Amino acid sequence: MTTYGTVAVLSKLYKTQHADLDRQAKMLYTNNPVLEFVVKDQTGTGESLTQPVLYGRPQGVGPTRAVAQAAATTEQSHIKAEKWVMTWGEYKASHYISDRAINLSRGNEGAFLRIQDEGIDQLMQQIGRENEILLCGGSGHHRGTFTESSGVCTCTNKYDAAMYPLGAMIQASADDGSSTSHALLGSGSYGYVIACDPNAGTFTVSATDGGSAGTPSGWTGTMYGFRAGEFGGTATPNVIYKGVGSWLPLTAPTTGDSHYNVDRSVSVVELSGCRLTSTDVANMAIDDIIQESATQLSTIGTPVPGELQGFLNPVKWLALSRRLAQQGYRDLERGKTKFGASTITVETPLGPLPIASAPVWPLHEFRILNKATCKLHSAGKYPRLLDGDMLQRTRVADADVYETRYTGDVTFCIRGPGANSVAYIP
Repeated sequence: MTTYGTVAVLSKLYKTQHADLDRQAKMLYTNNPVLEFVVKDQTGTGESLTQPVLYGRPQGVGPTRAVAQAAATTEQSHIKAEKWVMTWGEYKASHYISDRAINLSRGNEGAFLRIQDEGIDQLMQQIGRENEILLCGGSGHHRGTFTESSGVCTCTNKYDAAMYPLGAMIQASADDGSSTSHALLGSGSYGYVIACDPNAGTFTVSATDGGSAGTPSGWTGTMYGFRAGEFGGTATPNVIYKGVGSWLPLTAPTTGDSHYNVDRSVSVVELSGCRLTSTDVANMAIDDIIQESATQLSTIGTPVPGELQGFLNPVKWLALSRRLAQQGYRDLERGKTKFGASTITVETPLGPLPIASAPVWPLHEFRILNKATCKLHSAGKYPRLLDGDMLQRTRVADADVYETRYTGDVTFCIRGPGANSVAYIP
């Protein structure tokens, strides 16, 4: 018979874990510098989040009163107001413990608790990493491209393999999931990850749960990978929230763009950020691109007071570090973010700019983010323990197993894109 003492101790563990905000922050933000950087706002309510956005400037000026008055009365000569209307996305997690494990822990609650404690910590770390991936990407939520042969998948950027961890359920598409016209291959067939080797840039999938290496139905060619259920394409996309890649795209929005119901092409910089395309940076070294991006932001960007930070993929961050070292540059400001990400400080027209190494950041993209404009909104705590009925655990149907559930209503917004920038990195 299960002892009430063990159950009570387990309940106390969950309550203690969620009351220790510093510990939870460490689990969520360590090695997730973008998630760490953005502002967290837990005050959301209602069916959606509405974020007003102002752009344009009054143009009623001129050398004579008549000219000033004429300019002031033109159709576009005033501050424009739009609003992004963002439906709350949902993200969930589950932690299981068997009734047998609880029963067999009688008289040894210490060992039992250490295992459960570690399990909860690892789940928090996984939630943090998944949200880091969502933040760093676009609206499609893909994890990079790969090819597949007999179940062995080889990533285009080998370090992307770490985003396909052992036990994950993966879906694939020929497209990146950013359009309603995109579709999953094999009618959404799953690849069950049965092995992962980021050193080699590979992961191995089975077409069935518990099966051996094999090709899932419909998987062919060069594919984009997605965690099951996160594909942002089709006519009814699963948009959890749009990351910085969607708010600050490498390609400028064109006529007919609809980002949360706003056509950003009418004022490209103010509504989608400053940008340097691959053509703009042709034959430029990485440090020159960073300084040019900062120069662009300082001259044509929207002035918003706030902490600035640049982000690079670790491969490109290392290339920057080596190039600066070759030039004899000694970074006296080199340091780390609060939760461990390395930074290099580069002198720019914006002042000293810290550049952080972000593990899941897209390989060929550099962005300068303004913290005052970047906010992860949630309706209450995120992630939060599902205990509205005062129960921390739920018995799973048809199984002698208890489930602890975490959930959250969440969305991400860059309220002033013009105070941020994006650049292509070859």
